[in-house]
Amino acid sequence: MGSDAVLLFRAVLVAAFLVVWYLLTCRIFPYRRCRACGGSGSRKAPFGSSYAPCRRCAGSGGRLRLGRHIWNFLFR
Repeated sequence: MGSDAVLLFRAVLVAAFLVVWYLLTCRIFPYRRCRACGGSGSRKAPFGSSYAPCRRCAGSGGRLRLGRHIWNFLFR
């Protein structure tokens, strides 16, 4: 094996490890903070001082991660 093949093998091995690590992380922690409300679950009205539930997360403060969407697609 040449040095180029060894470098390619290591790069593929590291990439595979990172993908597995991300999918396992998504399995353990499926939700991320909602960017629209900052994880609070409520948004301030544009005019006035009233608050309403966030439309994107439906007031929960969390959104499903992309990796968890992939996990659900593959294993359900």
